[in-house]
Amino acid sequence: REAWREVLDTNLIGASQVTAAALPHLRAARGRAVYIGSYSARQTLPGISLYSVSKLALSGLVASWRMEHPEVDFTHVVLGNTVGTEFAASWGSEKIARITKGWVERGLFQAPNMMPLRMAAEAIAATLAVGAFVDELGVMPRSRDGAL
Repeated sequence: REAWREVLDTNLIGASQVTAAALPHLRAARGRAVYIGSYSARQTLPGISLYSVSKLALSGLVASWRMEHPEVDFTHVVLGNTVGTEFAASWGSEKIARITKGWVERGLFQAPNMMPLRMAAEAIAATLAVGAFVDELGVMPRSRDGAL
């Protein structure tokens, strides 16, 4: 129960509360709110269901905010596998290796390619810098052969 509370507080409730507090300022500036989602919300994988559910709920929250506040740009960033995140650090490399190995063995996930967090941040910043409305942005690592 504590794990659910912690993850939902971080990935859903915190995002909702910060957004609610920022809305008057975002409306006045015709601003943008950016939410970091995860590819894991689109593909259910064993071992990370709590995380996936929280990110799926975040996606629904972003869609709701868009409908309720069309004067604000709400951007949902869907991140692929990254290294250097607090999420990965909290699990530890051994647990991540064990879980992803199981996914690969079951054919649920291709051999994981990882993207440095800095690379993801640079892609997000460059895209948002153009000033256009960005509904959703997917940032994924390249495969080992260079393809997406």
